[in-house]
Amino acid sequence: MMKKAFIITARTPSTRLPSKIIKKIYKNKRTIDLLIERAKKVDLPIILATTKNSEDDFLCNYVKKKHNIKVFRGNFSKAKRWYDCFTKFNIELGCIIEGDDPLFNFDFYKKEINKKINYDVLTYSKNMITGVFFHIFTYNGISKMYKYALNNGYKDTEIIDPFIKKAKLKKKTIRVNKIFRNKKIRLTLDYPEDYKFMKIITKKMGYLSETAEIIKFLIKNKKISKINYFRENDFSINQSKIIKGWNIR
Repeated sequence: MMKKAFIITARTPSTRLPSKIIKKIYKNKRTIDLLIERAKKVDLPIILATTKNSEDDFLCNYVKKKHNIKVFRGNFSKAKRWYDCFTKFNIELGCIIEGDDPLFNFDFYKKEINKKINYDVLTYSKNMITGVFFHIFTYNGISKMYKYALNNGYKDTEIIDPFIKKAKLKKKTIRVNKIFRNKKIRLTLDYPEDYKFMKIITKKMGYLSETAEIIKFLIKNKKISKINYFRENDFSINQSKIIKGWNIR
């Protein structure tokens, strides 16, 4: 049987919203707590993949003390960290979510891991709400992407999409209902406005509500979604600038 795992990618330093992974969102629950509790719904072994930097010591100690999950400490580069994590735990298929996305759709992951695996990476669809889904990688896909970055001298792989393309991974796009393609809604945590939004929406809906139900609520309550969705444009511009600066060959 294929060995599968759910990997939460997170580190403490953050420029626009410092220490967002350990910020309290719902009562005394921190961002990392929400991510772990939602990941449990997928019913796979959970691994926190973070860095060896001392800034992540609190995060690691907190998770070890509060949650019964494995912690992997590796390189700053996501591609290398994931490759080393997959290798250490003999993972053949890894569901990956970013530490920015505490309201991700666990149903997507739960359904997709039981389907036929005919890809290197399963990725999000065009115009999908940011924060709903990230990637599912096979070991082969992670290996090819990491080796491309290594062979071409890229140490920073924070934004992963260009490396998926350049490494020529066999890519499959997840099929989703129209409700998940709404650019007036933003479900990620990157700016102070996102943090304000997360606190409000979890107070209204709880932290384990299905993502589809959260979106339906926001469609009816546009005042709440307006708190942070304007940041989506800033988010896209920032990512484009970073990718352009890399000059990926």
